[in-house]
Amino acid sequence: MTPQFIIKINTFLASWFPVDYDAYLKTARWRKRADAAKERALWECQGCGRPRGIITLNAHHRTYVRLGYEIPEDLIVLCQEDCHPAITNVRRRVVKRTMVLSR
Repeated sequence: MTPQFIIKINTFLASWFPVDYDAYLKTARWRKRADAAKERALWECQGCGRPRGIITLNAHHRTYVRLGYEIPEDLIVLCQEDCHPAITNVRRRVVKRTMVLSR
């Protein structure tokens, strides 16, 4: 299967079989995907480069389009201490600004 086909299938699955975000983060399936992302990132924060042991690593969704059916590019590994909150805060400001501008 081509990467484009996999992306289309996973996007289709996510749209027809949505998952509850909070429940999903407690599953073995999410843990496996999060650990795979950390392995690909060589167990370092992709924001600041600090390794695990110094910081706590989180797998962060770059997009929620395929929530529950993520492809590797949907996830980035960020440190819980600095980079994950910073990225999350930026995303929230962008979403809030977009909502205000679309009124």
